[in-house]
Amino acid sequence: MPGATARPAEWAVRLAVLTVLGLALLWLSVANSVSLVLGPGAPDVARRTGLPSAEADARAALLIAGAQPAPSSGRIARATRLAQTALRREPGNVTAVVALGTIASRQRRDDLANRLFAYSERLSRHDPMTQLWLIENRVAAGDVSGALAHYGRLMSVTPAFRPALIPILITATRDPAIAHALGKLLATRPLWWKDALVGVIFQSPDPATTLPPLLHQLRLDPRREEDRALTAAAITRLANAGAFSQAQALFLQAGGSRPPAGRGVRNGGFEGDNRLPPFDWDLAGDDGRTAAVQPRDGGGVGRALFLYVDADHGGDLARQLLLLLPGHYRFSAQSGDVIGDAMARPQVRIACYGDKAPVPLDLRLPAAGSAGADIHADFNVPAGCRAQWLTLSLAPDVDTETGAQDAPPWIDNIAIVPLTS
Repeated sequence: MPGATARPAEWAVRLAVLTVLGLALLWLSVANSVSLVLGPGAPDVARRTGLPSAEADARAALLIAGAQPAPSSGRIARATRLAQTALRREPGNVTAVVALGTIASRQRRDDLANRLFAYSERLSRHDPMTQLWLIENRVAAGDVSGALAHYGRLMSVTPAFRPALIPILITATRDPAIAHALGKLLATRPLWWKDALVGVIFQSPDPATTLPPLLHQLRLDPRREEDRALTAAAITRLANAGAFSQAQALFLQAGGSRPPAGRGVRNGGFEGDNRLPPFDWDLAGDDGRTAAVQPRDGGGVGRALFLYVDADHGGDLARQLLLLLPGHYRFSAQSGDVIGDAMARPQVRIACYGDKAPVPLDLRLPAAGSAGADIHADFNVPAGCRAQWLTLSLAPDVDTETGAQDAPPWIDNIAIVPLTS
């Protein structure tokens, strides 16, 4: 192979591809028994099984050439004769060309190997061995775009290789240049684009480095449900990694908006759509625990968030990620149909992001009738609290002395206003 100085991520790709190349040869050896392709009577066996002699010779040559450990010079000579015989019988035999290319590569005859594999690809872009060799060749040359192009062809025509190749790409995208190039390739929407993107989103060891350049190139369209779900997953992964500024930048790039000036909460009146959690509201929606945006009773008062639980389900029903700066704030809202003792009422929490982090606000809503009542509570965001979860929760069921509550509690017009003193 041509020598080149490669970045660490590229070397990871190169080593992994060599492993995959070995697996590919093993796959070939399983598909064509050793007695068929290596035994002295291989052509006779081929005729008895219906495999054309040219193809039998070509496959035998390829397995000999790719055998581990390196085959002897005598076996290489035999492989060469078999491949050349196959080509005389069938000039367009891709397997024979690949066998000769593999032999040339083993012998470090790089120019000849390059010509043979280029010819093999001209004959067929569907040959996995050709694409594997060309990936390795382009990686060794430091050609990121070329290597990714061959990755794409291989995964498009041979889906069975995707589980082996996508983790290699995930590791390689730690290099921003590779993430950028992969994003450009995924933007063409090859057959495997979603598998690769989902892998990067959920498995990248360094999402703060990997996801922004990749998604910038990919330019998902939040108007499409599939793209919107992937964008929300990427935003959440960035937030989970503590990359809050990158998560917010992706949210804004995808059409999200900043909180209204002086209110600190997005869509606190629940009049808009919640398209991209966690910066938009993330609402529970299973059978026993649901947060539903619905019209309030009475004309002209708009919508509110209604909280539903049954006797077996409770917990967090709605949450939104905030980026409040350290300082003093006032939480305000309206709520209604809040009855029962304090522990049975809805709970509002503002907690700093992270395990065992401070909880600046922990509020049980006061009792209120169906017409609603105003709520106010002051709190302080401490230094070092870079992001916060605003969470609405409710305990299982809501029982009173007269039986279960008929109307679900609701909350509306949530705002968080900074205090000057």
